[in-house]
Amino acid sequence: RSDAPGEGVPRRRPPPPSPAEEQDVPDVKPAACSASALLADLRSLLPRASGNEGTPRGSTSTTTTVAVETGEVAVASCGRGLPGHEIVIRDPKTGERLADAMVGEITLKGPSVALAYHQRPDATAEVFPARLGGDEGPWLRTGDLGSLLDGELHVLGRLKDLLIVDGRNVHPADVEASLEGCHPALSGGRVAVFASGGVLEGSAETVSVVVELSRDAHRGVRRDPIAAAGLAADLDRDVKAEASMRHGIRLSQLVVVSPGKIPRTTSGKTRRAATRAAVMAGELRPLGSEVESC
Repeated sequence: RSDAPGEGVPRRRPPPPSPAEEQDVPDVKPAACSASALLADLRSLLPRASGNEGTPRGSTSTTTTVAVETGEVAVASCGRGLPGHEIVIRDPKTGERLADAMVGEITLKGPSVALAYHQRPDATAEVFPARLGGDEGPWLRTGDLGSLLDGELHVLGRLKDLLIVDGRNVHPADVEASLEGCHPALSGGRVAVFASGGVLEGSAETVSVVVELSRDAHRGVRRDPIAAAGLAADLDRDVKAEASMRHGIRLSQLVVVSPGKIPRTTSGKTRRAATRAAVMAGELRPLGSEVESC
């Protein structure tokens, strides 16, 4: 028998936490929060309640009710700005402030915003203007699209990725989210939607899409050119039908590729401009052109 304190003596386990303690979330004081578009069907994240409304799991003293209408894409709030910072949504062309809930370019100023690019005066004048829309700066033009609603920021995507279809602004992330679920072979894969014409210059709008197969679907057709061609035809039909029905977009080109072929950033985000460049250069090999031999 040891004489050391606690040795040789049975230890009692602490009582299990109560449900309230399990759900308690400690106070968190973030230094900063940077976010991309948080596009998700919130109905899959919330417990079912009456209609399309629900309450976030793990919530205690404060609850949030979210309603998602059929056919809409839910966008999560990124919260409010840090103290001492100002977030303003502006018209990307004029720099004028936009009203609450309107979509425009996200701009901000504050102590965490840099003053300039090192030895790059042209880029500094464009991205860190001293005045913007008549407001004293310097301001950071983020190049992101978003809106403010009740003081909270909602990020919608990149300005340079915005599609203009028949005079309508269409966000690629919205289209990608719906196309990813339109066929079982795309489950777990990626979709990249981008302008393949002169959309950004206001000329005729043409929209293209690259879709990645899921790994399971790819295994089933990679050694079978007939099956690969049949799957590509099914995807062409279903993806174009979904884009037309839900978003009113007529796709001019659809490329089906194997898993992992769509360019990504180091953090895993889809690089739409790089995908467009790869398609234009013929660097993305469509499904069926790389069928493996046994």
